[in-house]
Amino acid sequence: MCSRLSHWKISEPSILLFYPDCRLPPSSPPFWKVVRELLRGAFLSLIAGRTILTSEELVGMFVQRGMYDDALRAGVSLQVDLSDLFASLAQRCVHLTTPSTGSYEPPTTWLFRSPITCNLRGPPSALAMRYLQVALRRHDSQKNNWKYRKVVSEQFMRLNKAYRGSWKIPSWLVDSEMERDAEGLIARALKEGWVVQAVEWSSDLVRRVSVSDQLQ
Repeated sequence: MCSRLSHWKISEPSILLFYPDCRLPPSSPPFWKVVRELLRGAFLSLIAGRTILTSEELVGMFVQRGMYDDALRAGVSLQVDLSDLFASLAQRCVHLTTPSTGSYEPPTTWLFRSPITCNLRGPPSALAMRYLQVALRRHDSQKNNWKYRKVVSEQFMRLNKAYRGSWKIPSWLVDSEMERDAEGLIARALKEGWVVQAVEWSSDLVRRVSVSDQLQ
């Protein structure tokens, strides 16, 4: 079935049979390009089963398979909230950075295929963190109130509990959040039990304010 479907011509009306929750106009080229690629590529079985998916579910299936480039491209084209995607990326970064205690090893193929990291050298953990940093820079902004940075920092803090404090938030994210919303970062740290870090960041904030007052 799938081998025959791989040669099937997917038209806009036929896509609507499986994808009724269209967020963009049917004439939008980015929309049809993303959905055609999705249906022809990884999810031909969905066509065979005539499964109906929402925009969020389509992006989620890319994320579940570690296809983050495709998930980002589809999410942007379909105007989907990317919070779950960035939470998944943060989790993947932690799993790759922390030595595994079991037989499970997170897949890393996506890092060597993505244009963001395919030409970089280094361990998968470093590449994953670089991927996350670039993805945030491209897709997080004042327009969405920087919510993806909040999602990532919260996910890092929560996962730190599972690893008994052996994992730390990368300095580039701390610096970015301290510059943008130091009080919010400190509040999230206290909420997640990062008391020591919250005290350190509070002291740093006080020093910055004092220096700023002296310069004035």
